[in-house]
Amino acid sequence: MAAATAKETKASNNHVENVDEMKVEAEENYVAEQRQQLQLLNARIVRKYDSWVLPLVWVLYVISYLDRGNIGNAKTAGAQEGLGLTSYEACQLSL
Repeated sequence: MAAATAKETKASNNHVENVDEMKVEAEENYVAEQRQQLQLLNARIVRKYDSWVLPLVWVLYVISYLDRGNIGNAKTAGAQEGLGLTSYEACQLSL
């Protein structure tokens, strides 16, 4: 009977060791899965950001370009003298 108890003890020790290894593997798998989900979420956020912000920046850039062209044309047409602006003030308008 003592031999049977010793075998059960050894079996239970093996079982505990295997459980620890399985627990570590499960935790590693969980961490890897969470990392993958985080990468997918980051890609989704960047895509959403790009779809909203980049068109807005593009529109503002085009408007700025057109506005600078119009200010240059107005300066050439004599608006600077008509408004009584100095060269510095006219330059500040184009910025």
